[in-house]
Amino acid sequence: MAVRVRFAPSPTGHLHLGGLRTALFNYFFARSQKGKFILRIEDTDQSRLVPGAVDGLIRDLEWAGIHADEGPHIEGGLHGPYIQSQRTTLYRDHAEDLLASGHAYRCFCSTERLGALRSLASRTGQSTSYDKHCRHLSSTEMQNKAASGDPYTIRLKVPSSPEATTIHDLVYGSTTFMHEFIDDQVLMKSDGFPTYHLANVVDDHDMKITHVLRGEEWRASTPKHILLYQAFGWEPPQFAHLPLLINPDRTKLSKRAGAMFVSQLREQGFTPQMLCNFVALLGWTLPETMVEVDPKPTAIANALQDVFADLDSVVAAFDLSQVHVNPAVVNMDKLGFLAKRHLRMMHPGDAEYVAALEQLNALLENQPWFGDLPIKPTPTEMQAAFNLAKDTYDSLQSISANLAFFWQNPPTDSIQCGGDRDVILTRVNVLKHVQKLMHQDVSTPLTAQQLQTFLKDVCKSLNIKPKVGMIAMRLALTGSQSGPSIAKVAEVLGRDTVLTRVQAAIEGAQ
Repeated sequence: MAVRVRFAPSPTGHLHLGGLRTALFNYFFARSQKGKFILRIEDTDQSRLVPGAVDGLIRDLEWAGIHADEGPHIEGGLHGPYIQSQRTTLYRDHAEDLLASGHAYRCFCSTERLGALRSLASRTGQSTSYDKHCRHLSSTEMQNKAASGDPYTIRLKVPSSPEATTIHDLVYGSTTFMHEFIDDQVLMKSDGFPTYHLANVVDDHDMKITHVLRGEEWRASTPKHILLYQAFGWEPPQFAHLPLLINPDRTKLSKRAGAMFVSQLREQGFTPQMLCNFVALLGWTLPETMVEVDPKPTAIANALQDVFADLDSVVAAFDLSQVHVNPAVVNMDKLGFLAKRHLRMMHPGDAEYVAALEQLNALLENQPWFGDLPIKPTPTEMQAAFNLAKDTYDSLQSISANLAFFWQNPPTDSIQCGGDRDVILTRVNVLKHVQKLMHQDVSTPLTAQQLQTFLKDVCKSLNIKPKVGMIAMRLALTGSQSGPSIAKVAEVLGRDTVLTRVQAAIEGAQ
């Protein structure tokens, strides 16, 4: 049987890291098995729906490079509709089948009674599971209540025999759950909508799902789902639960803590490849054969060679046996590290390079200085600036915040930054000597090598450290003491702009 997996989010907000990880692992598994990846929207909890959330989920998945084979946004699916609220008749019919077969029963308990039961159980330290009151009503009592119009839910009748259900998890192995500790779960709510438990089982069967990959928090519910499959007489799919995501302090990851939404991280300048690289390593180990080798490795790079180029490069190597059991720590510093390595390894023409440039342009539109430019940078200028900046900064956002000097002159007094009068005079002296050397040949383009030679000769003649000369040029050209190679910056700016800024810095020191 062909592999079919699904990602089934609820449209209650933005796609978060945990959801992206679940979608990504399903996508990897489907592609590695030459199977199908289905997107299904589970919107049965109507009270929590957020307008526009479905479109946002689809947009985030598409941006991340996770393309569904079937879903609400794709025409021609054989197992639609792919939105649960459009499938309610199917769930009601199956719930009635369970009632008829004796695997479920109507529960007429009011919200007040159930609340009182939970409150009492909490105070006395007892289980908050339903007390099965309506399970023991006679057929006549149930019929009379239903005929009187009393509202009811439909609950699963957990069998007392056999006494236990064993689930076989592709990640966690086999676990046995005793039926006495399994609640008679609500399957259909009084508003006519199914709960997750009924809807996901019916849908997974109807859509011919072969493998269910989902978060570890659903592991405890799996025996209920197995019981439902048995009640219907269906073959259950194989289950693989993914480890919890936790904060560095070992607390459970919260959707509300920090920038944990895909849209937020996109706005911060992380490319799809950076983010998916980071998320893929949350509970999964990258095979050594897939590691990208940096041509100039460092100690950190040698310790964390966890970079892959794109999603397709992972597909062939993805194996559920490499998914971890222990919780995965979400360390945003690791994302920054991976982002910097991705930036360093980009090359003009690469898919990620092209996507990064497009994203950088969008980020620049939000920079106040960018809007003040009388003439917007050309694509060639943007590429030249990006080629320099990508080896210095950690993300596209930091690049966009630090590119102004390529098109805006720095403050004329920037040469005075962080220096006393003697330091400022030394810097001015450096600039005057460099200026003189640059005027000797104004007919040829300025090169990085040429400026390095100028600075080396000037520093030697003035008997100062090369760093002092570099800082003087950097402040004059960029207004900052840090950034990309100043010699390469000068080459991109060109001789005329460099001479103009050097002269302005000399005058600004007076």
